[in-house]
Amino acid sequence: MLFYMNEFLTAVSFALDFIEMDLSGVTSNHGKRTAYISLKIAKELGLSFKELHDIVALGMLHDIGAVERGLVKKINAESEYTLKNAEDTVAHCSIGENSISMYPFLTDVTNVIKYHHERYDGTGYFNIKGEDIPKMSQIISMADEIELNFDLRTSDFKIRKKYRIL
Repeated sequence: MLFYMNEFLTAVSFALDFIEMDLSGVTSNHGKRTAYISLKIAKELGLSFKELHDIVALGMLHDIGAVERGLVKKINAESEYTLKNAEDTVAHCSIGENSISMYPFLTDVTNVIKYHHERYDGTGYFNIKGEDIPKMSQIISMADEIELNFDLRTSDFKIRKKYRIL
């Protein structure tokens, strides 16, 4: 049996996008757009072919922990999942790291997902800064911010109001 990784990742990414849309109102294809922006940045920085391949996969799956955390909270009728809640953000990064570790082709880069909300100045959730943050985490973080800001500014008023971007 042949395994087509690109098709597999695309299918998983579509599933995550639909669940994320239902849970948080983020428009569909967020993971794929983040992956595309990450790839463009990574190419400009001269990352290797393997790193480019990994960053596309990680970009598509970077919010896998958020989807899982949001589903658990919804099923258990807990409070709404939101990245404004630091506990939810830390959980989604750690859950994402754990989920990614189950993909045999990404086992050496699982910490990229864990640290994708870290900031260079150390104001992230795991208190690491500067060069201690994996380069691919920094790239995905930047791509995620670019994508979210573009998407929220071009989305309908209801979504902009939810995220206080008017």
